[in-house]
Amino acid sequence: MTDPHDNPYASPSLESSTIPASEVSEDAVWIRQKYIGVETTIRAIGGLLFVACLPPAVVALGGIRDALGYGDIQHSNLTNVIILFTSIALLAIGLFMLAIGLRRFHPLARIPGAVTMAVMLAATLFLGWRWWFFTGTIAAVEIYVFYILIGKQGQFIFSKEYVTVRRHTPHIKYRASGLASLMLIVVFVLLAIGMFVPAIP
Repeated sequence: MTDPHDNPYASPSLESSTIPASEVSEDAVWIRQKYIGVETTIRAIGGLLFVACLPPAVVALGGIRDALGYGDIQHSNLTNVIILFTSIALLAIGLFMLAIGLRRFHPLARIPGAVTMAVMLAATLFLGWRWWFFTGTIAAVEIYVFYILIGKQGQFIFSKEYVTVRRHTPHIKYRASGLASLMLIVVFVLLAIGMFVPAIP
């Protein structure tokens, strides 16, 4: 068995998901309480991606409708229009699937989630530089989320071990003070706005 001191995120009594909850409850409670805040942040990012997939979905549906002859799209451009709006639809589907993966802590969603945050950060800095204070705040949040997903905390939360921890501690919920909750809401509202800032001319 691996020495638990080699991995500060590991708990040897939680290595197997078949261990009865009574034998792992103390370790599970300690670990869950330690990472519940980060877990909540990742879930919130998943929720924001659900919101982010709506605009491209609406645009794609409207464009495809027009391409099929119910709007003003010319037949000479039909192929290009279909390709364009199909790509947008695939983007919406990708964001939707990524949102589900992040909220369920699927291991395959962690790296795409980090890449998405990196792309959003690049877009925010490149296209929103005129509003440096506002976009700087958004960029700081995006950097923080990227750091969580790519770092050791993210690796652990998306691991099989943490799945076992969550399975044994369904009673533990994230509780924050009123001020902390308000600050969290403000941060994620800014991040949600940041998803659309690059589109502002």
